[in-house]
Amino acid sequence: MIGYFSISFASKFVIHDFWLVDAFAIFLSTMGIYSILSKNDIAFVLVMLIGAMTKESVLFVLTLYYSLQSIKIIDLKLMKKTLMISIFPILVFILIRILIPPLN
Repeated sequence: MIGYFSISFASKFVIHDFWLVDAFAIFLSTMGIYSILSKNDIAFVLVMLIGAMTKESVLFVLTLYYSLQSIKIIDLKLMKKTLMISIFPILVFILIRILIPPLN
């Protein structure tokens, strides 16, 4: 986060154009990382569902769920839990892409 906010253009642009969804995506990414570190799985799923509905770049935080909580390189139990948590946000993302046609 310190590295991101040290880039003055990125942080000033979000503050200047606050009505864009990028500020909300940064907020949801931060909340997702916080819920991972606080081990609150329900909040993490809710944040990822909202992120899948607003800005799909928030879904990159799903990969952090495994990497921030694993102790070993390969932890099958945590990998299964990560896949179970990731199903709902990815399913919502796919359904939105299928049900809403990409028209100009």
